[in-house]
Amino acid sequence: MLLSGLDLLQYDPFAWLIHLLSAVTGLVIGITIHEGSHAASAFMLGDKTAKHHGRLTLNPLRHLDPIGSIMILLVGFGWGKPTPVNEFNLSGGRRSSSVVALAGPSSNILLAFLLGLPIRLAIISNPSISFDFFVWIIWINVALGIFNMLPIPPLDGFRFVLGISPTSVLPVLAKVERYGPIALLGLFGLNFIGIPIFSSLLYPPLFFFVRMIGLE
Repeated sequence: MLLSGLDLLQYDPFAWLIHLLSAVTGLVIGITIHEGSHAASAFMLGDKTAKHHGRLTLNPLRHLDPIGSIMILLVGFGWGKPTPVNEFNLSGGRRSSSVVALAGPSSNILLAFLLGLPIRLAIISNPSISFDFFVWIIWINVALGIFNMLPIPPLDGFRFVLGISPTSVLPVLAKVERYGPIALLGLFGLNFIGIPIFSSLLYPPLFFFVRMIGLE
C-alpha cells in the first residue's frame, strides 16, 4: 500500500491526495466507531468504566492509538486505543464480555455494508472521487473488523473466546494471553519477509465481505 501510494504521488499528485485523505478518514471513522461501540455496549450492559474514562463518545481523539493508526496506513490492519471494561460490572458477567468484544468488529462490518449501499444502488458510480472515497472507507472498516476478530491476545477475537469459554479452560487461556502480542508481532514480521501466514488468515474473509458489499 505504501509503495503504490508513493508511485501515485509521483504520477498523479491529486489522486494521491484523495488516496491519502480517504485512508485517513476511513481510519478515523473506523476506529472511532469500533471503540465507541465497545464503550456503548459495556455501558448498556451495566459497566460505566469506559464512560468514567471519557470513552463513551464519538470524539476520535479519545479512541485513536498512534501505533495502531500507523499500522493501518502501512499494512492495512491495525487497532485503536483499548476501551477499558470491567467484566465484573457487566450484568451477565464474563459471558457479557464476549458481547462487548464482538460489538467493535461488528460495528465496522455493519458500517461497511451501509456505506456500500450507495454503490450497489448506483447512486455513486466509478470512476469518481466519491466512489474512491467510499471504497477506501469500506475497505478499512472491513479490515479493522476482521483483523480484530483474530483469536490472538489482545485482540477482540481473544476477548470473545475468553467470554464464551468454560471456566476450566481459563487458566490455559491466561497463559496464552501472555504471549499474544509476541505472536502478533511475529505474524507481522513473517508477512514482511515474504511468509504470508498473516495475509492467508485475513485476506479470504476480507475479500468475502468486500464481495458481499458489492465492490467486486
